[in-house]
Amino acid sequence: MRIPLYNKGLGEQVGKTAGQLSPRAGFGAFTAVGQATAQFAQTAGDIAIKFGEAEKDAETDRIFNEEYLKFSTSADDSILNSTETDTKTFETNFNKKIITPTISAIDKYNITNKQKQIVKSKLTDLFRTKLTKGKQFTFNRGQVVRSNAANKSLDFNANKLATLN
Repeated sequence: MRIPLYNKGLGEQVGKTAGQLSPRAGFGAFTAVGQATAQFAQTAGDIAIKFGEAEKDAETDRIFNEEYLKFSTSADDSILNSTETDTKTFETNFNKKIITPTISAIDKYNITNKQKQIVKSKLTDLFRTKLTKGKQFTFNRGQVVRSNAANKSLDFNANKLATLN
């Protein structure tokens, strides 16, 4: 018996379709969840970093305010109660008694070096202001003392001259 040949060996009669046979998921469908998770983690990390920076800034401001209050009080007391009559001596004593202890106190805080430098730089301008004020007071005090000494010397000499013929 003979086997019938369909199409006489010419191959398939039904051609392949030009498009896809089934729906195909894009690359993004498999990576979207991972990308969303990564973006969420990035956002959460950014929030944590910003929160940490805000907390550091608040702590730096707190330390500055505390040290400024201590410094300002002791500086004003030193300026008002000093007895120096020359500005060089006043400046030396002010640095030794007021500025150096303030800087040492800042170094004792458990904060970063950057925070310490921020507090010190903010206080440095205030150091200069108080030091200038103290020098003005000292100069004025010195002028009064020098004037009194000169007046006493003039009175003495005038009295001395009065006793001479």
